[in-house]
Amino acid sequence: MEAAETQLARADKTVLAARIVWMGISGAVVVMGVLGAALQQGVLPKPAAPAQLPLGVLKGVAYALSVAAIPASALIKKMVLRSLPAAQNAASAVAAGVVVLCSVSEIPALLGVVLLFLGAGFGDFCAMWLVSAVLLAYNFPFREQWLAALRREKTPPAIG
Repeated sequence: MEAAETQLARADKTVLAARIVWMGISGAVVVMGVLGAALQQGVLPKPAAPAQLPLGVLKGVAYALSVAAIPASALIKKMVLRSLPAAQNAASAVAAGVVVLCSVSEIPALLGVVLLFLGAGFGDFCAMWLVSAVLLAYNFPFREQWLAALRREKTPPAIG
């Protein structure tokens, strides 16, 4: 009984560490939002960065990557949760999984800031920032979800 309590306490620490990582990356997305708003309001001067490609092409690529981040995030989360029981060090697997998930979630906001620097409209930035916010909310490390994945027993490979 005591071993189960120790495992639960260790798993709780793992989930807490995952939430700290999530908060750090979420903070970066918030800072990008403040930066975008400051650029829009004229508080910060927009840098004159010459683009090698037309802005329309860059916007298309940025939107495509932002939309691709949505199913990629869901797929990565499913893969990470499925692989946890087989991991030798579950704590590092959870932390690595959350870092990857949050990094993928952060991509649209980062692309929105880049487009804003290159002269795209504030609406483009807001749309991409919103995608990042939704992905971060979707990838929040809920305790029960991660603990259930950690408790799941290894399933032997199918024979035949």
